[in-house]
Amino acid sequence: MKLSPSSEVVSIFDLPFSGGRMPSSLRQDSDGTFYGTMSAGGRFGAGILFQMSVTGVVTPLHHFDTFTGSGPFGLVRAANGNFYGLTRGSAGELSTSIVFSFTPGSAPTTVHEFRLETILQGINPVDPG
Repeated sequence: MKLSPSSEVVSIFDLPFSGGRMPSSLRQDSDGTFYGTMSAGGRFGAGILFQMSVTGVVTPLHHFDTFTGSGPFGLVRAANGNFYGLTRGSAGELSTSIVFSFTPGSAPTTVHEFRLETILQGINPVDPG
């Protein structure tokens, strides 16, 4: 979406994912490719990590599920070139959410699990914006 000169919200394109909703802000890689997440939809209904070319071609990279975390959000690009994000849902029976990482061209990996048994670490992280 973008804001037109007359202050109208204009759709640039529609993401082609079944049931996809609540997209995160897009983050751009050094080659111009954009990356983002949707907190719902996809093959398992638990969210999607996707890339979008500068020409608008959208490709799903990962379909989240209850084993890899669900409800992804908060994608950022770090100085090391990796992208990091959070999930709202579990990554296992005792997990409340995860921090995941990926490098363009690779699948996301779990960096940290927030688990109920270690509640002193905190649970359900939020993206400050």
